[in-house]
Formats: sequence, structure tokens, C-alpha cells
Amino acid sequence: MKDGDLFKLLKPVLPGRVFPYLIPLTERKSDSLWCVFSTYSLTRDVLSGPAVKMTRIQVDAYAPTLERAEQIGEDALHALNPLAPFDVEHENSFEEDTELYRASLTCKIYTQPR
Repeated sequence: MKDGDLFKLLKPVLPGRVFPYLIPLTERKSDSLWCVFSTYSLTRDVLSGPAVKMTRIQVDAYAPTLERAEQIGEDALHALNPLAPFDVEHENSFEEDTELYRASLTCKIYTQPR
């Protein structure tokens, strides 16, 4: 699983407002709805070589209301369903510097190493 593959899945959730890893500085002055994702991967090895790749995905949704941030997060999780995510966790917070709510979700997926 590459970041470009995730971007293709998440892009329809919030068109033009989905970014990998961070929100570009040029975007921070515009509309306050954002969806940001990041990944971390580990490849499990067996005697014959790489077996499966576990990728941890984190999606952070930012919005002026908690309800809207949670809805963006749920839409993102739905977009990831083809990857069969598991160990899904949700966490909410408020960002004082931006005065936006953040709904975070983390999940894991398994894929075959490329």
C-alpha cells in the first residue's frame, strides 16, 4: 500500500481538501475543512522472505464542529473499507490554535509486499 493508493481512496471524501502528512501553508488560510492522512508500515518476514505488510493508517479530520469532523472521519473509514481495516480506534480533540475540532481515526491493514 502506497500513499498514492490511499490518496485515491480518500480524495472523494473531501475533494481538494485531502492531504498526506500535513496541511500545506497555502491551504491554511482557506476553508477550514481538512482531511489529513499518514502511514507507518512493517513487513513481516518468514523463512522464505517477506510474508505480509502491516500498514497503520491515521486519518485526521478537521472542521468547525465536532459533528462535522466526525462525519468526515466516518466517510474516510467508509472509503477505506475495500482495504478491510481492523483495530479501528477513534479519538476526538479540539485544536486551540486553529479553533477547529479534530476527529482522528487509526486502523491497520494487511497487504502483500510488492
